[in-house]
Amino acid sequence: MKNRLDVAVSYYEHIYTKFPVRATLIDLLTTNRYKSRVLAVRTESDARKKKELKTRLPAFTPSGLFRGGAANTLLKPTGLICIDIDRKDNLQVEGYDRLKDQLGRLPYVAFCGRSAGGEGYYVIVPIAQPKKLLLHFRSLQTKFSAMGITIDPSCCDISRKRFVSYDPEPY
Repeated sequence: MKNRLDVAVSYYEHIYTKFPVRATLIDLLTTNRYKSRVLAVRTESDARKKKELKTRLPAFTPSGLFRGGAANTLLKPTGLICIDIDRKDNLQVEGYDRLKDQLGRLPYVAFCGRSAGGEGYYVIVPIAQPKKLLLHFRSLQTKFSAMGITIDPSCCDISRKRFVSYDPEPY
């Protein structure tokens, strides 16, 4: 059986790249190729420098394969949505550092890893109807809110790019 995450996505050398190349999602999620660059972002104490390092990281679109950078350039949806759970939005969550383990136990979660900045998690969820990504997002927002977790509202865009990351123990 094919891995649900073994799908084609768009890969951008950095977030300002206009025309992406094709990549495989599972490879981007599990590679160590960007480890040193991601760890440099996480260990940088100067906020301005940290942001600059992060914007230089490659990015990809978990929800689809695109010929450009906008939603209207979608070639093929992946049937996946990626949501972000940032520490700054979830200060009320006890045991935030162990949240990845809890998220991994949810039956609808296909992948969970630490974000490039190191202060959050990203979660990939298969969705039944890619054309209704916004409705799926709102449903996930409701589910996570019931658990006391706030998800980043900007994750409702099918063309949203996410930075490559590194997590030695993703779910």
